Amino acid sequence: MRCLIIGYGSIGKKHTQILKNLGCDVSLVTSQKKLEYKYYSTIEEALEKKHFDYIIISNPTHKHYEALIKLIQYDYRGIVLVEKPLFSTAMPLSKNNIAKILVAYNLRFHELLNHAKKLIRDEKLLTFSAYVGSYLPAWRQKIDYQNCYSAKKEYGGGALRDLSHELDCCIWFCGPSLELTSLGGHFSPLEITSDDSYSILMKNTHCPMANLQMNYLDRHPHRNIIINTTHQSLFIDLINGLLYVNGNIIINSAGISETYIKQHLAVLNGEFDNFCDYEHGLYLVKLIDIIEYANISQTWVKV
Repeated sequence: MRCLIIGYGSIGKKHTQILKNLGCDVSLVTSQKKLEYKYYSTIEEALEKKHFDYIIISNPTHKHYEALIKLIQYDYRGIVLVEKPLFSTAMPLSKNNIAKILVAYNLRFHELLNHAKKLIRDEKLLTFSAYVGSYLPAWRQKIDYQNCYSAKKEYGGGALRDLSHELDCCIWFCGPSLELTSLGGHFSPLEITSDDSYSILMKNTHCPMANLQMNYLDRHPHRNIIINTTHQSLFIDLINGLLYVNGNIIINSAGISETYIKQHLAVLNGEFDNFCDYEHGLYLVKLIDIIEYANISQTWVKV
């Protein structure tokens, strides 16, 4: 499969290595030079010189919409995987011939989460809690955290968008949000223009109480999901790859790194059922906009 990766930052490098290992013909759109891969300076140049079956958009969030518009203008008809979140803010795309637009919420391919969904398939959810936190300056080696897109609100950075995997998981398990409230902002001494913490409380169609906490502040990283049903309590430790049910470990998983590989394998094998599609990705962007409004207005907001 001929693949084009737009953006060659940390996540772009990860996609590139995985697809190379899977035997794909990989090209890049990047301003970087002297690379071992075929690279182009612009999306237009790449599309004019080569046909691609699969395109990954992994540039900063605020550039995702522009990249998709360019693909539509060139009548691209293959598969597109957009890094999360889909856009910085909700914007509709014009009618197009892109075969599939997918959003890279790769936790949907995590063994622990898929097993948990099977365990609670016939149960009534009572509560859902997700917590994710790690220290932004420790995220990327050899890169000043102040210069990365995560630190810049104008680039689509911030804990709410950057860590929206947990928001996707909440909707995936609990169904669409009915109403919500939130508290968030920039509370720390970190020299960033984006939010560093968010707390969200919501009511969902399949769960009466869901809460999410996300931040750039935890020097000891945590990434946990807790689900209580009428008969079971599930604790998912995504950092250590453990699933507890009623206090007992039932799965010890390989962890998050495998989900990136499984995500690309699913595309290569034509298996799309587990993906976040364009419609759901746009719904999540709209939900993020509503969460920000709830924070500003300090009210409950119906969704």
